[in-house]
Amino acid sequence: MKAGARSGNGVAIGPEDNAVVFDWEPTVTAGAEMLGRRGEDHRFEAPRPAAQRRRDRQAERDEAEREYDGFEPF
Repeated sequence: MKAGARSGNGVAIGPEDNAVVFDWEPTVTAGAEMLGRRGEDHRFEAPRPAAQRRRDRQAERDEAEREYDGFEPF
C-alpha cells in the first residue's frame, strides 16, 4: 500500500528473475493487523464448526452407550 498498490494490481516481491508474483488484495487481513494484545488471538474466540461437530458426535456416542448399559432384556 505504501508503494501505491491498489486492489487487483500485480505485485512482485524479490529479484526480477525469481520473484514471487501475486494479485494485491488489501482486504485480506493476515499478520499484525489481526493481532490483539500479546498472547491473544481473536480468531480463537469464535466457535469452531469442526469442534462442535466432534462434540455432537461424542454426545451421540455417550447417549448410545448409556442406553446400551441400561438395557436389560430379562
